[in-house]
Amino acid sequence: MNFKKELADFAEAQENEILVSPKSEMGDFCLPCFQYAKIEHKPPDVIANELKEKLFLKKNFLVDRIETIGGYLNFFLNKKMVAKKVLETKTDFDFEYKNYGIGKTVCIDYCSANLAKYLHIGHMSTTMIGESLHRIYSALGYKVVRINYLGDYGTPFGKMVVAIGLWGNIDDIKKNGIDAIQDLYVKFSSNETEELMEKARYASKCIEEKMGEEYEIYKIIIDISIKECKRIINLIGIEFDDWRGESFYDSQIEKQLREVESSGISREDSDGSVVVDLGIENLPEKVVKRSDGGSTYIIRDLCAVQDRFDRYTFDEMLYVVAVQQKLHFEQLFRICSMLNKPYASRLHHISFGMFSTPEGKIASRRGKQAIFVDIFNTALDKAKEVIKDKEFKFESKTNVAKQVALGAIAFSILKVERNKDKVFDLQSAISFDGETAPYLQYTYARCCSLLRKFDVMEKTNTGSTEKLEHIYETYFEIFKICNSFDQVILSSKEKAEPCFIARELLNLAQVFNKFYNEVKILDNDNYNLSEKLIQIVKMVKNLFEFTLPLVMVYPVSEM
Repeated sequence: MNFKKELADFAEAQENEILVSPKSEMGDFCLPCFQYAKIEHKPPDVIANELKEKLFLKKNFLVDRIETIGGYLNFFLNKKMVAKKVLETKTDFDFEYKNYGIGKTVCIDYCSANLAKYLHIGHMSTTMIGESLHRIYSALGYKVVRINYLGDYGTPFGKMVVAIGLWGNIDDIKKNGIDAIQDLYVKFSSNETEELMEKARYASKCIEEKMGEEYEIYKIIIDISIKECKRIINLIGIEFDDWRGESFYDSQIEKQLREVESSGISREDSDGSVVVDLGIENLPEKVVKRSDGGSTYIIRDLCAVQDRFDRYTFDEMLYVVAVQQKLHFEQLFRICSMLNKPYASRLHHISFGMFSTPEGKIASRRGKQAIFVDIFNTALDKAKEVIKDKEFKFESKTNVAKQVALGAIAFSILKVERNKDKVFDLQSAISFDGETAPYLQYTYARCCSLLRKFDVMEKTNTGSTEKLEHIYETYFEIFKICNSFDQVILSSKEKAEPCFIARELLNLAQVFNKFYNEVKILDNDNYNLSEKLIQIVKMVKNLFEFTLPLVMVYPVSEM
């Protein structure tokens, strides 16, 4: 039931004009009348009072009473009637918008690990946001193509090749894998000079041209790195449909450059580089070919987006990449538009803020700071400690610990608006108190426990249900939240903000736990009332079951 639509129809207004009231004493919803003042040439408070008198003569089961404050028309819902209606329609959660995206395809580029480096908690921002968006789009009926666009090209690999030649050896690389590669990368960064950078750029060009010892060393690095990346991605329970990296598009670069040059949007500078003037103030020109003939990141991105459109004919293409790359994507999208690509308007940069630990920002050149595997293992140990004294009949203790650890890490990212900078505090994230994934999992497990206990209660016909309507009124927020979740999920997709779902889940957990603590839900002396109240529990449990995975929290039936 869409309260806003129902109230808009009742008041003969637009749905987007109906707002949620900021305080319960001001009603459940309101209609600001300020927008009508210029049209009707009357003060907003006069218009609000006139509407109140007009609507007083109409009947609507949703509305208990209407009041005006200033220029606002405030609707107070009939809590008893609405609660009953919500229970009728929402106990078995059936997502209203499950066919919203049927027949449409969205590609989501996320994770996009830079190979030969550690996956740290910063990489997990893109991975968790991208995976959450994949689940939200899938729930809406879209076909989703999950793309892990691997960073396997460019000067960083030249640096690694040079470092191995100067200070390392291949046998050590093969034996110690990513640890040895990362140590050498850090050593290069610590000793970086212009002379070393020239060698790195040369090695990078050799890699692109697939020639020499540099290319052979590069292939070994890539093979080791991809295996490690897939191992970690599998650890966190995520799958990708497309693992193509930048190097895959090597054979298409010349064709893409010819298209850019023949379109008349580029020029060749005196040093031999090819530059595109984007023709927009505050949007600087972009080099698409280096002076030494090497390719640039943006030309490979142009190849990649064309290939994705050819393969998947996407309706939307989402790039889940840090906000620091805002300019790059503005330039990429602008070039696509200048080339009259049919998909130019379908490209979206889903940006996110910086992620750091309490010790500071994360940078791979500083070595093993905030490596995801280490963070996950620490979270897993903490989760095992928290649940060590619990007995599980239906769940594996090891599996529960893993789900608690993964959920804690993911939810600490997803509960905050994307573009806000975040500090990851493991101690807080793993807590069963506060705004955490374990708190939500514990609430879900509490629902499951109540339902199991109800199933074995003695079924009698004794007891009065006269308290029921008072309970409906007192805990009406439960019904409001459960009823609004369809729209919350849709809004999360429209704004690419998983935090909308995360926040509403936290709100629901808080009001449900208040209900749990203050009401005797299972009463052996009053089965009739318990039977009614358990429907509220079932409604919340089913909603949690559907929505928790959308924000990377795994429902656990006992904790």
